[in-house]
Amino acid sequence: MDNFMERLRSELELIQTGLKEKTVEATAADGLVKVTANGHQELTAVFLDPLALYPKNQAPLEEAVLEAVNEAIHLSRQLLREEISRLAGGINQAEFPDFF
Repeated sequence: MDNFMERLRSELELIQTGLKEKTVEATAADGLVKVTANGHQELTAVFLDPLALYPKNQAPLEEAVLEAVNEAIHLSRQLLREEISRLAGGINQAEFPDFF
């Protein structure tokens, strides 16, 4: 069993490293705001369409950025869960709190 757990931990570490390279993109305000995040829930890019930058659009723009950031984080966490589930199958993921 120890050998299995060591192999599983090693696979999880490889997944965790690979997630740094994978990205997800979230959009808001009909594409005026785009946010990209990697599998470590780090934002890697923000795009603001010039149409969103007019002063009268400040409050909606702020809301759209917040919405896109939250969605990117959600998608990044989903990516992590999918990668772990692919490897772990029925393993209790709570046994590996450092990876979630």
